[in-house]
Parts: sequence; C-alpha cells; structure tokens
Amino acid sequence: MKFYEFFSKENTKYTLICSNGQINLSTLVILDMLIENDCKLYYSGDFDPEGLLIADKLLERYKNKIATLFYTENDYLSILSNEIISDKRLKQLDKIKNQELKSVAECMKKEKRAAYQESLRELFAPLM
Repeated sequence: MKFYEFFSKENTKYTLICSNGQINLSTLVILDMLIENDCKLYYSGDFDPEGLLIADKLLERYKNKIATLFYTENDYLSILSNEIISDKRLKQLDKIKNQELKSVAECMKKEKRAAYQESLRELFAPLM
C-alpha cells in the first residue's frame, strides 16, 4: 500500500506523534492512553540499530495493537543513506526478537548503512 492510500482511507482519523531519540516515559504514557482508548498504533522510525530496537520493544509491549508502517526491507533499501553503521552498533541488531524486524536487521547487517525516516517523507511527498 502506498503512503497516500494508507492515509486517505475514508472515515479514518489519525493522530501523529513524533518523539525524538529513545521512547521516554511521557511518550509511553501517551501511547498507553491511546491503547486504552482502542486506538491502533503504527510505528515508523529510523532504519538504524536504535530505531529497530525501539520498534522491537514497542511491538513486544503493545502486541497486536501496534504495527510497523513503511518499515520493510524494501522501504529501507529505497532510502539508504551514505552513513556507515559501525560493527559495534550492528551487533545490537542481534537483540531483535520480532521476526519481521529480524529480516530488516539482516538486510541492515549486509548493507551496513543507515536510512532515515525523513527520506521516506521526501520519497512520498509528490504523492501527498
């Protein structure tokens, strides 16, 4: 599904939350409140070890109430940056538990480059 198709569904309302860096307590409180009110969460973040670990923790915490959005191997490969990820940081990817994220992690280990969510916006901007 393309970006504009996802966000243009009829009778669907969205709230976007942008946090920076690691998920902190205040962000978790907001996410918990949304879950308590039967909201479905979607996560999209940077394609680097830290971003994948955040996604993994959120997927574990919220189970079937959360899904990743534009967070696949193809999405990663379409927005690769020139930033090389150090072997030390790549080693963090061994902690990933979620099967879908493991495939992205393996791809990232192979490419050894980060990709940033801001580039997703640029990729889909002409469609919005």
